[in-house]
Amino acid sequence: MDTFTTWRLTQAGISILVFVLLAIVHVAFALAVLRDAEFIARRGEGLFLVGAGMWAFAALLGGVTIVVAYWAIHYSTLRPRKQNQVASFQQSDREATSEPAQSAGSNVSRT
Repeated sequence: MDTFTTWRLTQAGISILVFVLLAIVHVAFALAVLRDAEFIARRGEGLFLVGAGMWAFAALLGGVTIVVAYWAIHYSTLRPRKQNQVASFQQSDREATSEPAQSAGSNVSRT
């Protein structure tokens, strides 16, 4: 074999390896999105635009870009919250900030 043929075989092998690795990453992301989307649906929060299967299919085809969009829509502050969710978040924030102040004041001895 001459060097040109060897180089082309090496190039083809690298291309196949990259394709296989990308396919594995896309499948892993799709499965992760499917699992998380089903979890969100079970909690009753609802998914944006489409169901769990469609989000997983989009992640399979689109890869990292779609997974980032999924995260931004469902977990970042961009996610529109229902009014009752906002109220529960505010209540839990109030409880979290008031507990340390109460416990610190109870440790003070009065004379």
